[in-house]
Amino acid sequence: MMDLDVDLLSLRIFLAICDEGSFAKAAHKLFLSEPAVSVRMRILEERLGFTLFVRSRGGAEPTHAGRSFQTVATRLLQELQDAVEETRATARRIAARVTLWCAEGTASYVLPELLPQFVEQHAHIEVVTRSGRPQQVLPDLIHGQLDCALYADLVVPSLKGYELTPCFRGPIGLALTPDHPLAARRCLVSEDLAGQRLLSNERTTGYLALVREALARHGVRPGEVYPVESLDARRVLCERGFGVAFFPLVTVLEAVARGELAFRPLELAPGRLVEVTTWFCFARTHTLRAELRDMRDLATASAVGLQAKVDAAVAAVGGGTLLIGADDARGRPRALDSETSATSPGTSALPTPG
Repeated sequence: MMDLDVDLLSLRIFLAICDEGSFAKAAHKLFLSEPAVSVRMRILEERLGFTLFVRSRGGAEPTHAGRSFQTVATRLLQELQDAVEETRATARRIAARVTLWCAEGTASYVLPELLPQFVEQHAHIEVVTRSGRPQQVLPDLIHGQLDCALYADLVVPSLKGYELTPCFRGPIGLALTPDHPLAARRCLVSEDLAGQRLLSNERTTGYLALVREALARHGVRPGEVYPVESLDARRVLCERGFGVAFFPLVTVLEAVARGELAFRPLELAPGRLVEVTTWFCFARTHTLRAELRDMRDLATASAVGLQAKVDAAVAAVGGGTLLIGADDARGRPRALDSETSATSPGTSALPTPG
C-alpha cells in the first residue's frame, strides 16, 4: 500500500512553489533553506507516486499532475483551517461555560437578580443552571460536573480546596394552613410532629431528611410521610390542608405574606431553631475563579434583601435565631468520605440575625 503520510509543511511548501514559481523564492517566503525545500518535495513526490514539478533555470513549473494536486492540496488546507477555527470556537464556548446548581426554591428568589447582572458583566460566559438531588451536589462539584453551587446545609459543607461563602440563612419549619391547630403556636417542638401527615420530596432526601436526622438525635420520629416530588405541589397540598411539610422559610415567604400558609419554625430547645445556611461553593483552582468570585459577590448582594425578609418573618413569629450547633449535627452521614473531603478552613457563619 502506498505511503500517504503527507505532512502539512510539505503541502505548504508545495503550494508556495506553485505560487512563487521557484524553489528559491518559496524557501525565502517560508524562511527555509533551498536544499530543505528540495528534500521535502522529493520525499513528497515519492509518497504521492508522481512528479510535481519540472525544474529549469527559470524556476519550477507544476506538471499536469501537480496542477491537479494543487487544487486538492488547497482544498485540504482550507478544510483543515476551517475545522481548526470551528474547534477553537467550540473550545472557547466550553471554556466560557459555567454550570451552576441551585435548589428549586432558592433559584426562584436569587437567580432572577443574580443572572442578569452576571451576564451583563460577563457577556462571553454562558451560564447553565441545574437543580436536582441535593446529596449529589458535592460529588458533582468534586468531579467537575458542576462549576459552582448554591448549596444549603445545616452545617458547613465538607469540601477541601473550595471557597465557601454563606449567602443567607433561615429557619426550617412547618408550612401549614393558617387555621391548623399548630398555627396557634409561636414555635413548634419535636413532640408537635407526632401524628402529623408530613409531605416531602422523598423520605431520605431534602430538608425533611435533614430535620429527621436532627430529630432522631433527640429521640423523636415523625409519623406518616407522603412523598411528593414537586415543590409547588407540596405547597398547594399544605394550603388545602392535606398535610404539613418542612420548608426553609425562604421558599414559602410569598405564600405566608399572602396569608395562604402559616409558617412555624421548629425548636429543638428553647431559642434554638433548626436553621439552614445557603453557601456559594466553587473550587479555588477553577479556571474561571475570578468570574466565579464575581458571581459569588452578586449572589451575596442579591441575598441581602432576601435575608432581611427572612429576618422580619422570623421576628414576626417571635422565634429565636440560633443556628443548630455542631453537637446536633455530629454523626450526620456525609456525601463524601473523609479522605476526599474536609471542612474548608477560613469559613464563618453569617452574623446572627435580629
